[in-house]
Amino acid sequence: MVECWKKQGKGGGRTTILPIFYLVDPRDVRHQEGAYEEAFRRHSLKQDQQTIKQWKEALLEVGKMKGWHVAGSDGHGAILEQIFVKVDSLLRTNYTLLTDELVGIDVHVNKVVQLLNLDAASEGNFSSKSRFIITTRDKRDKLHEPGGMSHDHSLQLFSKHAFKMDNPPNEYTALAEKFLKVAAGLPLALKVVGSLLFRTDTNFWRAKLKELKEVPTVEVQQILRISYNELTPNEKQIFLDIACVFIGDYKEVPFYMWSSCDFNPEIGMRTLVNRSLVRIDEEGQFGMHDHLRDLGRAIVNEEDVQNPCKRSRIWSNENALDMLANREVLFVLFL
Repeated sequence: MVECWKKQGKGGGRTTILPIFYLVDPRDVRHQEGAYEEAFRRHSLKQDQQTIKQWKEALLEVGKMKGWHVAGSDGHGAILEQIFVKVDSLLRTNYTLLTDELVGIDVHVNKVVQLLNLDAASEGNFSSKSRFIITTRDKRDKLHEPGGMSHDHSLQLFSKHAFKMDNPPNEYTALAEKFLKVAAGLPLALKVVGSLLFRTDTNFWRAKLKELKEVPTVEVQQILRISYNELTPNEKQIFLDIACVFIGDYKEVPFYMWSSCDFNPEIGMRTLVNRSLVRIDEEGQFGMHDHLRDLGRAIVNEEDVQNPCKRSRIWSNENALDMLANREVLFVLFL
């Protein structure tokens, strides 16, 4: 259990350890003292020293984790309730992710499983059970291209974000169908545009639809930009900072920076997450879809197409080194 937890980055993955120290002191678990000392003495007579070492290291890790210390005089019912609430919240988080995001996934899973040909023997530095899945944007290399979502799946995904249900209300059905045509089965567009339209009236829907139709060629970034355009100036700055610099970083340092700039990061992040423009995981780490990252960087590039040194943000190592070499940087922030 501890090995699996370590492999996933000590809490950064999907494995969570919730220790319950029942009638035992966590310090005894950490240092293998008291009853644990005696138990290890007995085990050392039957087990090899490497196994004993691994057990001790595992108990050291578990003993340092935040859990529940249950003494004989504690009200066990109240502690059980706390444990239930914690486990339920973790399970609900995972369940929500699956039900809200993975619309229409079964068809693609079945197709990939067929391509993997799991019953066939593998040839060649791998075992007969080894399979490799490589994702690529190069169509010359593809074996399976997911393609756009079907109409029914598109409507379901769009409705989940626009209405928090699987189908639109009657008064929105016709408008929803028009947005599906614009999104052309692209899951990210359906998700972002649906999130933008959540809790808005039909007049707002018609205005956004007209805005999209006025664009000569509707591409992914142009669809996503209508959601960016609806952000406040402070929210736009936070979005661009994440797209250019902070993807994969933790929120603490950027939040201090945004607070000092009076950007109100708590409110801004809530808007960005609700609009499906930014993800932030349980550990406080920022994530963003590649298309949204590209949108943010394209917006910054437009500040000065020819001269990167005059843009508000630099994310290319090459451009940053050029600026330093030419002494064009007045202020450098090290994070």
